[in-house]
Order: sequence, then C-alpha cells, then structure tokens
Amino acid sequence: MEQAAAVLLLGGNAWKDLRKHRISILLTAGIFLAAVILRIWRGEYTALAAGILPGVLLLGLSWITKESLGYGDGLVQSVLGALLGWKKALEILLGAFFLAAIFSAAALAAHRLGRKSELPFLPFILSAYLVLLIFE
Repeated sequence: MEQAAAVLLLGGNAWKDLRKHRISILLTAGIFLAAVILRIWRGEYTALAAGILPGVLLLGLSWITKESLGYGDGLVQSVLGALLGWKKALEILLGAFFLAAIFSAAALAAHRLGRKSELPFLPFILSAYLVLLIFE
C-alpha cells in the first residue's frame, strides 16, 4: 500500500514538475494525511517524525540556496519519508542527487544545458525510487 502511494505521489508530482515546475498540493496533502493516519494508527510516532526529517533538511537547503531546489521538492520528500520511513527516504534522496549529477554532467558536456539552467528535481526522485524498487 505504501509503495503504491509513493509511486502515485512521485509520478503525479514528477509529471507536474516537468510540465509546470510545480507540485500538486492536493495530491501531496492527501497522501501526507493518509501517511500520518497510518503511522498514528500503528503507533509509529517516532518513525513519523524521523521520516519527515530528510524532507525538512531539503526544505532547509531550499531556503539556504534561495530555492535552487524548490520548496515543493522538500515537501514531497517529507511526505515520502512519512510514508516510507527515514532510511528509505534518505536512500531515495541521495540516489536522486546522484542521478541528477550524472544527468547534469552529461548535459553540460553535450552543451545541452548551461551552468544556470533549471532542472525539475522530482523526476530524479521518482527515478531513484524506481531503481530502489527494482533492486530491492
């Protein structure tokens, strides 16, 4: 159930991020509410709080970099952590940074992107999650 919700969250938001550089607040809030209810029902209060931390760190990074990484990326990552737990959320986040770095280096080398080009980050989070699911 959590995996299906995570794919829905990431797939829907990655698509919207690619097209409009925005996230779906309704989708994100709905899945967050479901994750919170599920964690509370299971009595996993610490897991809920810890799961949100990687997203909160990303939100802090968004603020420090004046939104070089968007706030939506941090919000979605927080919901993902609430849904899947902090370890998996951190693995996905680190994988997304790795995939984004590889893509960016290749695009820069091929002169497809400039140094100041903007890339939507949620497709990399989705890709990292799918890779994790495949190798799990």
